[in-house]
Amino acid sequence: MGTEAVAVLIGSLLAATIRSASPIVLAAVGEIYAERSGVLNLGLDGIMMAGAFACYIGAHISGSLAVGILLGMLAGALLSLLHAVFAINLGVDQIISSLMVGYLGAAVADFLGRPLMGIQIPSLSGNETSVLTQIPVVGRAIFGQNVLVYVTLVIVVVSWFILFRSRPGLVITAVGDNPRAADSAGINVGRVRYVCVLVGGVLAGLAGAYIACVYSSVFSARLIAGRGWIAIALVVFSAYHPVRAALGGLFFGGIEALQFRMELLQVDVPYHFLMMLPYIATILVLVIAGREKLLKLLGAPLTLGRPYKRE
Repeated sequence: MGTEAVAVLIGSLLAATIRSASPIVLAAVGEIYAERSGVLNLGLDGIMMAGAFACYIGAHISGSLAVGILLGMLAGALLSLLHAVFAINLGVDQIISSLMVGYLGAAVADFLGRPLMGIQIPSLSGNETSVLTQIPVVGRAIFGQNVLVYVTLVIVVVSWFILFRSRPGLVITAVGDNPRAADSAGINVGRVRYVCVLVGGVLAGLAGAYIACVYSSVFSARLIAGRGWIAIALVVFSAYHPVRAALGGLFFGGIEALQFRMELLQVDVPYHFLMMLPYIATILVLVIAGREKLLKLLGAPLTLGRPYKRE
């Protein structure tokens, strides 16, 4: 393989890595908002599936990807709102509530999406005509992406600023660590948690819509493929920091991108091993979510998963 071919292969791999990482990062950043406010949501996979389904419906009926993406975000918001009612108002166990909402979203999408099988919607492509894409190796990877990749980058930066450099971020942290003290200071704990959970749902729905209009223009019940669980794992292992979650997303995006390039790279790694990663992440998340001491060690909000009621 010549030098030029190697450069093309590396550039293609880098571009695919960024493209694959974006939906995982979107879902992870949304979950960071929810968890930093004290609300755990393990239903991201199902919410992303619902977002993908809503995007297909909207794009198919209207012929517009913008409408589909907006409907995907709305679907994520509605499911997360349901989780918020159970977790915040009714004090239901957050693991049970979020899993129920996630399975509901996936089941509804699977059932209602069957008539969509084989129907194609428009696909969101990158900007291949820019002169900057001709830069060797990094041109396509940085300047040839679709618009949602750049939206993801903006969301990561803005979320970092909000959570760590602004008063709303301090309020969210206070609500997650000590809701009683925050309540005494005049902060509406329930309202803050509702907003954070809704933000998480909107971004998870956007992640699902991204997968629908970038990865596959044909509906499939296995479209999400465990990416929601990877996003939850990233939240924990990034210590609830959006920039570190984005870097972790690039790692998983790189693994996913490698699956389709193993033969070209002449690397003899069974693709079944790479397919196991979402399920390994699932096991780790469930183990960690059930151990309070381990969560604290990883920097979790002090009241994560605990309902709060005013006395």
